Amino acid sequence: MDGETRVDLHYVSSNHQHYKRIYESYETLTDRFEKVNRYCSETFPDIAIENFTRNQQRGETGHQGVFHYLGVGSGSGDSDVVILTQLAKRLPRIEATITEPSDKMIANFKSAISESGNDALQKIKFTWNQATIEEYMKMPQDTKFHCIFLCGVLAYFKDVDQVVQYLYSVLAENGTILIVTEAGNETNIFYEVWYPGRFPSIKEQTGIPDNVIASFERHGAKVTASNLKCILDGSTLFDEESESGNLLLDLMTGVVDCRKTAPPEFLRQLFDFISDSSVSFKQEGKFLLKNDRLLIIVQK
Repeated sequence: MDGETRVDLHYVSSNHQHYKRIYESYETLTDRFEKVNRYCSETFPDIAIENFTRNQQRGETGHQGVFHYLGVGSGSGDSDVVILTQLAKRLPRIEATITEPSDKMIANFKSAISESGNDALQKIKFTWNQATIEEYMKMPQDTKFHCIFLCGVLAYFKDVDQVVQYLYSVLAENGTILIVTEAGNETNIFYEVWYPGRFPSIKEQTGIPDNVIASFERHGAKVTASNLKCILDGSTLFDEESESGNLLLDLMTGVVDCRKTAPPEFLRQLFDFISDSSVSFKQEGKFLLKNDRLLIIVQK
């Protein structure tokens, strides 16, 4: 890859409509969403509630028994709704602040709440912010959050350490942050492709998990991490006429219409890399990719 120069490409992160199409297709190709939501339903709420209860038992003041939740880059709120549903079953008062730059995604989130049929969920007081986390950071507010949730957004932060510092500063004592992101090398195809400097023709991705963990630890946080094994069906990647394959390629590289706009040599090198990577394998006639999630728990 030495000597490769950058080219002018349009990035998925700035095209919310295309990003929505990508994710709708991606959902049909991976078991990631099912497994993440199972964790968000069965495991994580216990951790968040236990820490919140510890604060109440210690006589924490200023929150008046209200559980404060912050969703960062929540999209349509698929996993947020799962977490909040479980929290709402066990906590009497929840105030949820949601940040998301796409108005359409926020509308979808609101629809998911109204259509849930869950009375407890609909009693949650929501505050909606059509903003990136960087934009939200500039807004005046003094809330300390007992739970902060981020899923699949690290790669879109302009300055990871700045965001980490902010999130830790607004986390309540004994509060909990859950970050769901691409797992590390040899366990996730996105990590392998996004690793800084590996493919300099595309926009360098930020938010590599090791960097995020180290950043939180520098600020004094207690951090634990574990892998959640997931699989992605990449069989259509090599079919130039496949819509799902082309959308997956866009997601993998972060480039809109990558197959049409990226230099042919870049595409050749990328496909060679994917084919030979330790994260790919064949099973029952399918070309599969490791799509593990890294579950990062941050506690204050």
